[in-house]
Amino acid sequence: MFETKSKSNFIVPAIAGITLVTVSGVAAYFYFTHPSGETLSSIGAAKVIPDEAVLVSYISTDPKSWANLHSRIQCVGQRNTGK
Repeated sequence: MFETKSKSNFIVPAIAGITLVTVSGVAAYFYFTHPSGETLSSIGAAKVIPDEAVLVSYISTDPKSWANLHSRIQCVGQRNTGK
């Protein structure tokens, strides 16, 4: 029983360490391949996605895009409430 508890205590830090190394590697890749001030577009992000990927997501940080989304949500909400 002591060995099982020891193994489970080792797995969580190991997974956390692997995750940290992976995220750090991706961050370092983008830091060194994209000069500061250059924005990453959805097309640019697609270049680093492998062909075998099943699902990919992209989030824009452009305030104009968020304002457009917000106005569309308000229009739909007004349409549903009858205002």
